[in-house]
Parts: sequence; C-alpha cells; structure tokens
Amino acid sequence: MNHFKNKLTSPAISITGGYIYVCVLGLFLYKMGFYENSTFFNWGIPLTLMGKKIEDNLTYYSILFMFFIHQIINNWINDVTYPWIINCIQDPKSKNTIYSKTNSMILVNLFALYSEVDVILIIAGVMSQISFFIVIITANLISVSIINWQYIKNKEKTVTFNTLENNLISTVDTV
Repeated sequence: MNHFKNKLTSPAISITGGYIYVCVLGLFLYKMGFYENSTFFNWGIPLTLMGKKIEDNLTYYSILFMFFIHQIINNWINDVTYPWIINCIQDPKSKNTIYSKTNSMILVNLFALYSEVDVILIIAGVMSQISFFIVIITANLISVSIINWQYIKNKEKTVTFNTLENNLISTVDTV
C-alpha cells in the first residue's frame, strides 16, 4: 500500500487537485456569466423536477427528504457492494465470493442496473435546484462517514489484536 504515498497516486494530493480545479472552473463559469439567470440557485417552490412542476411546500420538502434518504441508501449500496465486487469477485487472489456463483452474478447485475437507474435520479435532483444538491451532499457526508468509520474502527481493532498477538507470541518464544 506504499503506492498511496507517491505524489501521483496520493489520495490527499488527487483530492486537493480536484478541489482546486473545480474552484477554478466555477470562477471561470461565473466570469463567463453562466450563473446570472439561473434558477438553480433558488430554494423552494416553484420547482420543476423531471418535467413536473411542484408548487406546494409539503410536496417539495417530501421529495427533498426522499432524495436525502435515497442518497444514504445509494452510498450504503455503493460503499458495501462495490468493494465486494472488487475484492471478492474481480480479485484473482480471492478464492471466495461469499455467495454462490449464480447469486454473485445476480448481485453484480442488480448492482449495475441500480447504478444506472440511480444516475437518473441524481442528475434530475442535482440539476433542478441547489437545495437537492445540498441535500445530496449532506447525505453523502453523513453516510460515507458512518460507513467508512466502521471500516476504520475494524482496522484499528485488527491492528491492536495483531500487535497483542505478536507480543504474546514473542513473549512465549522467549520464555
């Protein structure tokens, strides 16, 4: 895993580069006048989402909440299923897919189909209004933090257990 410390393959450097580029692009678009007459920066009703005009607050906030829940579920699916596909299905060193071959193929295809349908919802929401964009970002931050914190905590437990195990073995060997 030392390749993540290389400048070109460092997650910290790549993310920083991405943020710098997005800021420069945003400023460039602003200078070009792209934001002047946009309804994207409005919050609330009226709103047109997927061709449907929404004109009451209850419907607006219900849909906004549903997008929030959708994004949490989307991250759950992506942060759990995609690593399983990479590590258990596609990694030649992995000898166990956890599920049968048939169920593995069904899950892989269900994931692929879900990912395509999900894109429609995400694009429709993000392109409609900044409120949906903010809700999706908030749901992403919450769910990604919770899910990945579980992975990080498990690594700490594994490292602590392995360190204790190694210390115990070396103590036994010296006695």
